[in-house]
Amino acid sequence: MLKKTFFCCIIFLVFFPHFISAQSLITQQAIRDRIAFLASDQMKGRFPGTPESWVCAKFIRTNFKTAGLEPLGKHYFQYFQPTVKLDTEKNNTFQFEGFNGTLIRDYIPLSFSKRKTSLINKVIFCGYGLQFNFDSLSFDDYKGVNVTGKWVMILRGVPGGFGKDPTLRASATDYAKARIALRNGAAGILFVSNKGLADKKTESSPNYDDLQRLRPRKTVSLDVPVIQIKRTVADLLLQPQNKTIQQLDSLNEEQPFELIPTVNAVVDIQPRKVKTANVVGVIQGTDPELKDEYIVLGAHYDHLGMGGFFTGSLQPDTVAIHNGADDNASGSAAIMTVAAQLAKDHQLLKRSVIIVAFSTEEEGLLGSEYFIEHPPVPIEKIKVMINLDMVGHLDQQKELYIGGCGTFAQGIPLLDSLKKESALKVYVIAGGVGGSDHVSFYRKNIPVLGMHTGGHPEYHTPKDDLETLNIPGEEKVCDFVYEAIKKIANIPGKIEFIKQGDSD
Repeated sequence: MLKKTFFCCIIFLVFFPHFISAQSLITQQAIRDRIAFLASDQMKGRFPGTPESWVCAKFIRTNFKTAGLEPLGKHYFQYFQPTVKLDTEKNNTFQFEGFNGTLIRDYIPLSFSKRKTSLINKVIFCGYGLQFNFDSLSFDDYKGVNVTGKWVMILRGVPGGFGKDPTLRASATDYAKARIALRNGAAGILFVSNKGLADKKTESSPNYDDLQRLRPRKTVSLDVPVIQIKRTVADLLLQPQNKTIQQLDSLNEEQPFELIPTVNAVVDIQPRKVKTANVVGVIQGTDPELKDEYIVLGAHYDHLGMGGFFTGSLQPDTVAIHNGADDNASGSAAIMTVAAQLAKDHQLLKRSVIIVAFSTEEEGLLGSEYFIEHPPVPIEKIKVMINLDMVGHLDQQKELYIGGCGTFAQGIPLLDSLKKESALKVYVIAGGVGGSDHVSFYRKNIPVLGMHTGGHPEYHTPKDDLETLNIPGEEKVCDFVYEAIKKIANIPGKIEFIKQGDSD
């Protein structure tokens, strides 16, 4: 009976959101109700393409429609079919004499590997797998060795002392190294994290040593098996020669050499596509000329579903609902709440404002990438993008962080002016662009502002629930965003992009 009652409430909220009144005020109750809906257990973590994710998309659409936003896209939806996951099939194996590896625990195919392939051959260790000559900087880890038809084992990252060299960094991505290996005739590639990467616990490798998250990438799949192995597995491969990966990592000058064991591996990964949608509405500006220019306010509404390995969960061995109240039901609720107030006050806006709830941010900014590659308005007419990602954890210091403020000339002075009038402690950061959906716009030379209230222990765990949020704090954030959009929408003259160093 309880489940039936809750389901009826969900249907009512989706199609008749009672909390959007004619006044459409920014209130704590409006914010709380929206987060409570999106971050409820019944939404099962909002993984893209699931029935629950579509319920959330329809809920957002109803909010847009009730607030008076006009649709952009088919009935407010911008449909697309991304690859959201790479499933590892049962055939995957990694073996050599005396060792039969376990998938995920010991090794993982990488996203740009050939989907179905196998290789049995010897392994050549080739250091960091670098090969280039730029001015005063040169590397050739393939000098004097023939790797044709064989596996190469190479260290991820860059040699010690070169971590900040931009030339080296561009040539030292895993994908770039794999292409170098192919150019030298390698038939398979084994990556091993260097010590710096192995010791760095991130979203991609929180609790399972140094293996990366297997997730879709935009890079083209290569025609050979590409596998990452743990450092402990690399040590077993090196054991017959009384070497360790730590020793080789420390030497830097080690010449390429052939390992004694023969590696037999099978890669079998299957892309999983889903149908999903960005939810897009627009509030028309009033100026005869400036109304054809657009400010975009966005936030992603997807999350990690039930979690598990390689979903991005920081508790990957725990399969449980990841409600994502802060990440990013908070941002989604904020854009709906601010949109309602902006629509009510549309006569105050010279430029038009697009409101968009992105799907598949957690899979690699796929929703915002699709939006910017298939813009519903001419891309040159999008003047600023404001992104809200995790805005529900305002702490006692009331700190709001805004990155990208230097991406347009008016950004820093405008926000400095606003923060003087705000109860928030606002950090106005010129660069600091990376991290969420606004990056997709920045890469297209569009000014951006990325807003968040900081990290917390509940991030990407099943504990990111409504009860942990600061709803009065988010109300203050929404008030600030509303005022910022009004000011940006009314900037006289041109708004032009300014690149911020290496922020990309």
